Amino acid sequence: MSVTSSELFAYLWPCAGALLIVADQISKSVVLARRPTPANRYGFRPRISVCLNRRTGIAGLPRRYAYLLLIVAAGGSFAAIQMLPLYRLSAEFCLTIALAGAIGNFIDLVRRGAIVDFIDLRIWPVFNLADACIVAGTGGLLWLMI
Repeated sequence: MSVTSSELFAYLWPCAGALLIVADQISKSVVLARRPTPANRYGFRPRISVCLNRRTGIAGLPRRYAYLLLIVAAGGSFAAIQMLPLYRLSAEFCLTIALAGAIGNFIDLVRRGAIVDFIDLRIWPVFNLADACIVAGTGGLLWLMI
């Protein structure tokens, strides 16, 4: 019994997405346990620091739009995959990353009542690993569409 590459990737993407979600939740739990404030923020490099920031909405919208935005994003991602049959594996990879980030932030909304952001580059709004995954995944999908 042989396994084709498409069957292998069908099992690989959910595992990769689950690992991203777990890594996101662990990183947020570590930051919440340390509770950094602007007065005692700690940095890794001169321009990167860790501070605690909570937001109750997603994508700049109030929390009550979270479910609607998640449904629209999932539908749009599915439509993008259907439009890209030649780049199906790349599109599935990008979609996995983006959805893992969205699920990570959604877990925060349900579990903690707010999304925990902690990476501060000082030239960009404070974000977290899930936000980075969303941006990378959707950016990759846009790149494939172009």
